[in-house]
Amino acid sequence: MTDDERAAIEALPPLLREIAEVAGLTAARILGERYACLRKVVPEVRNVRDGHWLVEAVGMNAALAIARRMGGDTIEIPSMMINEGRRRRRRIRELAGAGATRVEIARKIGVHRRTVQRVLGRDAPGDGDQLPLFDSE
Repeated sequence: MTDDERAAIEALPPLLREIAEVAGLTAARILGERYACLRKVVPEVRNVRDGHWLVEAVGMNAALAIARRMGGDTIEIPSMMINEGRRRRRRIRELAGAGATRVEIARKIGVHRRTVQRVLGRDAPGDGDQLPLFDSE
């Protein structure tokens, strides 16, 4: 597992983190995106079969892994977006601390440069690519 994968799992809400640990990050993301804010019953292992909502969503192997851990439980699946903003802001600050420009940060994270500026604050150093508006004398 790479450092990025570990960080992605740590950023998940607790239930999805548990699912990621037993069935993989992809399975957790699928459930968090497809079934966000819904209550679902996790099948017992003996009831995991083709056509079940869990198998259709994440595949047989991941469904079996989830059923072994949570079979019979009713779970409320959290949204993937719960920690997304916090994680993105933390990553912006990390990249800025490492010396990345606002444009580099925006491209790497996939947000607009103004989003980076809002997170870092107006007084944060810019990219140095803007010319002065007035002559300073």
